[in-house]
Amino acid sequence: QMVAQIYCEANDIDISPESNAWRWPVDFKFSRWMDKVIVEIKKDSNDLISWISKQIPTYEKSENVNTSILLIFQITKNGNSINKLKEYETEQNKKWIILPQYIIIDARIHESASHL
Repeated sequence: QMVAQIYCEANDIDISPESNAWRWPVDFKFSRWMDKVIVEIKKDSNDLISWISKQIPTYEKSENVNTSILLIFQITKNGNSINKLKEYETEQNKKWIILPQYIIIDARIHESASHL
C-alpha cells in the first residue's frame, strides 16, 4: 500500500483502502475527479464466480465506478476455481455479457530452478 500511495500522489490519483461500498469494504478504490477504479483482491480459494458476477457489480454501482479489477492470487495447485471462472467468462461472452476485468498472479510456491 505504501508504494501505491507514493505512486498515486506523484500522479494525482486518490487511493482509498477499504473504501466502504455497499455492505462490505472494497479492498482499494483509485480515483480522479471523473475516473474511478476499484480493486478487489482475492485468493483463488474463494468463490470467484460470485465475486465477479455479484459482489463487484454491486460495488461498482455503490461507488459510482466505471472500471473494476478482480486481482486473484493463485495459491492452490489445481487452480479449479480459476478454471471455473474462465469457463463462466466464456459462457457470459457468448451472451454478450462483459464481466469485470480480472488479473491472475501465480503465488504458488515453486521449486527453485537450481534444484531441477
